[in-house]
Amino acid sequence: VSAGGGDLARHVAQLGHTLTASQSALDEFNFGVENLAVDMRDGIRLSALIRRLGAAACVRSGGPPGAAASLDLEKELRVPAPSRLQKLHNVKVALSTLVAAGAPPAPMELEARGVVDGDCTVTLNVLWRVVAHFELPRLLQPAALKAELARLRAEGGNGRHAAELKDDFDELDGSLEYLLDDERLALLLSWARLAVAPFGVPVRNLSTSFADGRALCFAVHRYAPWLLGREQVSGTVATLEAGLAKRENEAERDALSSGRWVQTYDMHATDEEYKAAREGERANWRLLASAVRELGGMPTLIAAADAVGTVPDEKMVVMACAFLFARLHEVAREARAATTLQTSVRVHAQGAIKMRSDRPKLADAVRAHAAVGVQSAWRALLARVQLKAHRAAVATAVAARVAEAEVAAERSADAA
Repeated sequence: VSAGGGDLARHVAQLGHTLTASQSALDEFNFGVENLAVDMRDGIRLSALIRRLGAAACVRSGGPPGAAASLDLEKELRVPAPSRLQKLHNVKVALSTLVAAGAPPAPMELEARGVVDGDCTVTLNVLWRVVAHFELPRLLQPAALKAELARLRAEGGNGRHAAELKDDFDELDGSLEYLLDDERLALLLSWARLAVAPFGVPVRNLSTSFADGRALCFAVHRYAPWLLGREQVSGTVATLEAGLAKRENEAERDALSSGRWVQTYDMHATDEEYKAAREGERANWRLLASAVRELGGMPTLIAAADAVGTVPDEKMVVMACAFLFARLHEVAREARAATTLQTSVRVHAQGAIKMRSDRPKLADAVRAHAAVGVQSAWRALLARVQLKAHRAAVATAVAARVAEAEVAAERSADAA
């Protein structure tokens, strides 16, 4: 139909077909998210997120569609949802689907009201549960964590940190029960501890131990030293206070060894030193963000403002460690594969070089072997010729004797 041809349905009807169109409010809905506290209030985007992640989980597992993947947004949701009751209905549908998919249950009425009222804390907790249920099990597979822990222990050099993984661990926040089971949390914490143990960074929990950024920086350095050098990690308040404590112990030890009574005082750092240490913590987080961008395949979940001078949220640290473990584990496998290939190439090259150095001897041996083979073949040919000639001579002699015998027999018959 050319431009200005009129009603398209009428032209199609002349061809014997019926043109129909169907468009619902959901087709016109904008699923973009700009503000978590505001855009999640109607429950439509939350339901779409749960269905999307549930479908991806079903594809990965190869199983039948679960409750999340089979959620029909058009039939079960109220779209649009201008009233509070419609928003509560949509949010409850999303939360019910999440629980039906296997996520731990929570007070649904309180959560639904919090999301509809725009409570950012409640909305973030719901999103943590969604991501933890669908994505974190993919990132933190117990078999992969155990294999990596075994590899780190086999590398050695960790001293007492490799002895008992559960020693010196702080109590975990009870709210993490909505994120992961105890096994995955314990394995993740053990991996973080073993990964940074050679650098003297104590990891006791999934919060304050990561506040200065050193733990995650050294974890990246352990697996990808070409991205982040050890010397690039800056000193922090923890290293400053450790240095002060060391100097206090040395001063007290010197005083006791001198045999004189000496009054010792606590050493304190200056404001400039503390300011430089805080700036070192910010530099560590900026360095980590740059390395994460170079690695790719994972988001930057913790900014310097979320950790420096405060207590980092454990959920945020768990997410960051989970993404970092999955990416670094993949990078380490690629690096080990490349190392294996390079080693094989070097061995092959060394063998080729050795072969080139031994080439004259090898050529002489080949020539000698060839000469022996030619001589053997020639002798065999001469033997076959001689045997053939001998057989021919024997056959001629036998034929002559037979002829003589026949002639003698004929003469005897004539004489008789």
